[in-house]
Amino acid sequence: MKTILLTKAQLQIISRSTLFQNITPSSLELIFQDLSADLHHYPEPSLFASEGELCKGISLVLEGSVEVKKIHISGKETTVTELYPGDTFGEVIIFSDYKHFPSSLFSRKNTRILHIPEEAVLSLCKVKPDFLRNLMGLLSNKVWMMSNKVRILSYDRLKQRVASYLMHQYRIQDTSNLTLPHNRQEMADYLDMPRPSLSRELQNLKNEGLILYHKYQFTLLQPEKLESIL
Repeated sequence: MKTILLTKAQLQIISRSTLFQNITPSSLELIFQDLSADLHHYPEPSLFASEGELCKGISLVLEGSVEVKKIHISGKETTVTELYPGDTFGEVIIFSDYKHFPSSLFSRKNTRILHIPEEAVLSLCKVKPDFLRNLMGLLSNKVWMMSNKVRILSYDRLKQRVASYLMHQYRIQDTSNLTLPHNRQEMADYLDMPRPSLSRELQNLKNEGLILYHKYQFTLLQPEKLESIL
């Protein structure tokens, strides 16, 4: 069995991740001394997993970032999401009947990723109840997020999609002053609309006195009226 050496900074990132929360860095150090895991380093931007490629475990970003992209037949690339230190991927599909990545994964410059094989994940579930609880919570949250995205995309009118997205963030953050998790292009991709269309709908909502915004910061001036669009 190969033992990997993790720095204190890396152990801190792992302990703050959703998957390993409530497990201290000192405990993690002991866990990874006996756990079969791999540490991958990508010094330059690269494609490290293609759509359709077999997923063999759960991975966690330690440094840098990972772009999840959908490559269309036409050659067009759509960014599905971007993963940062502490974020994981593979947990949704590793125990499914179809263990293949639904999108392609690209590393940014100087990215490090911790990979935990399927058998090691199963071992952790048996010996670490906190890990099993975290994994179940992570999966439940992602299923809920996917259900919400399907609901948003069920709206035919683009204005309704934007309003639904903003109201969703309003409920999550429990405030009218929002910090959105997506930039404009990511938001457009998430809502399945061209970026110019998104900009137009946001400007329309602003002109109607429903919202104010600057970059990632949004203020919902009249949440009730925004919800009435749906």
